[in-house]
Amino acid sequence: MTAAVLAMCARRRAELASRNSAYLHGLLRERQPGFLAALRAAERQIDLELSCEAAGIVEPELDEP
Repeated sequence: MTAAVLAMCARRRAELASRNSAYLHGLLRERQPGFLAALRAAERQIDLELSCEAAGIVEPELDEP
């Protein structure tokens, strides 16, 4: 496979993942809003951790109660 084909496949997978996520969030918004809020909080936390990791920022781990 060429680089262009691989890039096209990656874009397609990202597009499908985005659509699936939007669909799931829509269902949860209607049927389980509390769970959706928890899911969004977890997504934000993961995004923050990944962006810090990519930037080389190391945060101390907190002990869970």
